[in-house]
Amino acid sequence: MRIQTPEMNHRPATRVSTGDVNLAPLKITALIYLREARINEEYENMTELVRYARQFGADRREIADALNAVRV
Repeated sequence: MRIQTPEMNHRPATRVSTGDVNLAPLKITALIYLREARINEEYENMTELVRYARQFGADRREIADALNAVRV
């Protein structure tokens, strides 16, 4: 199974799917993990997490928001 990104499908990132599989929960999970890695300064994991977030449909703005997150 090949995962398609919004750029390939020309669909909004929140509506990314491959067949019957909805990737929105995976995208959100990847963005949460990316945010936590940034907050915890786990830089060695961030490249892979960005790749997963993109693969599951996150756009540049969503990734930037996750990377710029500050713990309150």
